[in-house]
Amino acid sequence: MDMNKFNRTVQLVCPSCGCAELHEPLENNNDIITCASCGRAMSRVELEDGNSESISATIDEMAK
Repeated sequence: MDMNKFNRTVQLVCPSCGCAELHEPLENNNDIITCASCGRAMSRVELEDGNSESISATIDEMAK
Protein backbone atom coordinates (compact mmCIF):
# COMPACT_ATOMS: atom_id res chain seq x y z
CA MET A 1 0.00 0.00 0.00
CA ASP A 2 1.36 3.42 -0.96
CA MET A 3 1.14 5.52 2.21
CA ASN A 4 2.21 8.69 0.33
CA LYS A 5 -1.30 9.06 -1.04
CA PHE A 6 -2.40 9.85 2.52
CA ASN A 7 0.03 12.75 2.95
CA ARG A 8 -1.88 16.00 2.76
CA THR A 9 -1.35 19.54 3.92
CA VAL A 10 -4.27 21.67 5.02
CA GLN A 11 -3.60 25.40 4.97
CA LEU A 12 -4.96 26.73 8.25
CA VAL A 13 -6.25 30.29 8.15
CA CYS A 14 -7.47 32.76 10.73
CA PRO A 15 -11.16 32.04 11.43
CA SER A 16 -11.82 35.79 11.71
CA CYS A 17 -10.16 37.25 8.61
CA GLY A 18 -8.95 34.30 6.51
CA CYS A 19 -5.28 35.28 6.64
CA ALA A 20 -2.87 32.35 6.31
CA GLU A 21 0.03 34.12 8.03
CA LEU A 22 -0.13 32.88 11.60
CA HIS A 23 2.55 33.32 14.23
CA GLU A 24 3.14 30.48 16.67
CA PRO A 25 5.86 30.47 19.32
CA LEU A 26 8.43 27.77 18.60
CA GLU A 27 8.93 26.84 22.24
CA ASN A 28 5.57 25.28 23.06
CA ASN A 29 2.68 24.03 20.91
CA ASN A 30 0.23 24.94 23.70
CA ASP A 31 0.98 28.64 23.40
CA ILE A 32 -1.25 31.17 21.74
CA ILE A 33 -1.22 31.54 17.95
CA THR A 34 -1.63 35.07 16.60
CA CYS A 35 -2.95 36.18 13.21
CA ALA A 36 -0.54 38.54 11.45
CA SER A 37 -3.38 40.44 9.79
CA CYS A 38 -6.09 41.04 12.39
CA GLY A 39 -4.13 40.22 15.55
CA ARG A 40 -6.60 37.61 16.79
CA ALA A 41 -5.02 35.39 19.44
CA MET A 42 -6.22 31.78 19.66
CA SER A 43 -5.21 28.37 20.89
CA ARG A 44 -4.33 25.56 18.48
CA VAL A 45 -7.70 23.94 19.33
CA GLU A 46 -9.55 27.14 18.40
CA LEU A 47 -7.58 27.35 15.14
CA GLU A 48 -8.39 23.73 14.27
CA ASP A 49 -12.07 24.23 15.18
CA GLY A 50 -12.20 27.33 12.98
CA ASN A 51 -10.77 25.32 10.08
CA SER A 52 -12.81 22.16 10.66
CA GLU A 53 -14.61 22.39 7.30
CA SER A 54 -11.33 22.48 5.36
CA ILE A 55 -9.90 19.67 7.46
CA SER A 56 -13.02 17.53 6.95
CA ALA A 57 -13.05 18.21 3.19
CA THR A 58 -9.42 17.07 2.94
CA ILE A 59 -10.18 13.89 4.89
CA ASP A 60 -13.21 13.20 2.67
CA GLU A 61 -11.08 13.69 -0.46
CA MET A 62 -8.52 11.21 0.86
CA ALA A 63 -11.24 8.60 1.36
CA LYS A 64 -12.14 8.64 -2.33
